[in-house]
Amino acid sequence: MARQVCLFRISQEKNSDYDSYDSAIVAAYTIEEAREMHPSEYTNETVSELTALVKANADDYHYGLSDWAEFKHIEVEYIGIADIHIIAGDILCNSFNAG
Repeated sequence: MARQVCLFRISQEKNSDYDSYDSAIVAAYTIEEAREMHPSEYTNETVSELTALVKANADDYHYGLSDWAEFKHIEVEYIGIADIHIIAGDILCNSFNAG
């Protein structure tokens, strides 16, 4: 049996600066996978990978967490089961606070 893709609302209140995300609706298999997702469609790194890059002061760190939050500050709310056409990893919508 195939795993069921679910919809989750991810949000954070730690980073409320301009040019930051406050929430998104994402598709994932589990709460843990949803919490690892960054709400931007412009990065493929997980929150844990971005946190590691920040801590290592990596030269190739480009998007990072300046517009989101660390893993421990991300709240996840289960919404429901996704339509069969939605793929795990999809970001259905996001809320970006432009500055």
